[in-house]
Amino acid sequence: FNALCFEDSSVFIDTSTFFNNPLNLNWDFGDGNTDSGDSVIHYYATSGTYDVTLKVTDDKGCIDSIEKSILISDLPTAGFLADSVCPGSLTSFTDYSTYNLNNISSWSWDFGDNAGVSTIQNPLYTYASAGNFDVLLEVTDIKGCKDTILKSVLVYQEPIALFDLNAICVKDSSAFIDTSTFFNNLISWDWNFGDGNTSSGDSVIHIYTTSGAFDVTLNITDDKGCIDSITKSIFIEDIPT
Repeated sequence: FNALCFEDSSVFIDTSTFFNNPLNLNWDFGDGNTDSGDSVIHYYATSGTYDVTLKVTDDKGCIDSIEKSILISDLPTAGFLADSVCPGSLTSFTDYSTYNLNNISSWSWDFGDNAGVSTIQNPLYTYASAGNFDVLLEVTDIKGCKDTILKSVLVYQEPIALFDLNAICVKDSSAFIDTSTFFNNLISWDWNFGDGNTSSGDSVIHIYTTSGAFDVTLNITDDKGCIDSITKSIFIEDIPT
């Protein structure tokens, strides 16, 4: 007998000793089902303990039988939770697999991006890009019984920071207008005008008091915590006299 897990095919192999030719080999699997033959396969519908009987008859009419008690183990139940994060951030995977009698002894993760795998119970993983990834977890208990679960894990699309401005003369009101591309709602815009002054808001006005080149930076954050920034070099012209 070579299977102990529920839903596995249980193979029963006759190892009887005969002094005459075997005629009949009759199996009783202890669950109301029977079969005949020297090697047979049986599927148990439920886990539990079963008394399996083999009755052998040779061509002289001699009979013997043997009964063995076997345990068909419950399968573990694979389960996990995962954070939804931004590309480049750590996704935390938390194992929530359960078992009945036999402790889980190994975990095998495939993170669904054709790159990442792990055998840690509660791994951390960084996705390089946004998207939905089909993550596979296989758990195995101390009896070798297995279960798997496939779940989709979301990595948010990050925003793309962009802006325009419409004035480039000293002492003019320079309007900085956010033109960012975003996939979730933007919640903050932080501006650094390169002259020691800052502001916040999607569209802001700033007055440069001196001419020259300035590096203007816009940092944006969406409601999923994803961020992006852009820096543009601008030149503020002197007013002609």
